[in-house]
Parts: sequence; structure tokens; C-alpha cells
Amino acid sequence: MQILRNRTLTAQTLQRLTEEKYNIRLSEDTIKQRLREYQLTPKIPARGPLLIRDHRRSRLAFTQNHVKSSLERYSEKKIIKIIGS
Repeated sequence: MQILRNRTLTAQTLQRLTEEKYNIRLSEDTIKQRLREYQLTPKIPARGPLLIRDHRRSRLAFTQNHVKSSLERYSEKKIIKIIGS
């Protein structure tokens, strides 16, 4: 049940933990098959550089500048679609 607490565990790690705790030897393929049966797919944690303050400010400025233009663009399409129908 370790996989429910930590979705990033590999089949190899689960194999080792199972063997240590229950003295049962399971193949990696068996572990992968059982996890797939229960839709327990492994998750990989996101990695990448953290955003610095300047990045956050520039992203915020970009979204604030483009919110109005996006709303105008979509509202124009609705009007054209209604008139064209």
C-alpha cells in the first residue's frame, strides 16, 4: 500500500519493499500489471526552475494586457456567428 502514499515509487522499489516486508518475491512486470489493473499509474514530480519575482511580474502583466483583447476577440466571434446563422 506504499504506492497509495507515494505515487512516485518505481516498480523496482516496490519489489524490494514487498520482499523486505512480506518475504515475497514478485517480478517487476507483475507489479506493473497489478498497478495498471487498479489504474495506479506512476506520477513523475514536476521539475524545473522556480519562477523568480521578475518572471511572475512579467507573466501577470502579460495576462492583464491580454485579458481584455481576448474577451473582445471572443465576443466578436459570437456576434458574427449569430448574424451568420
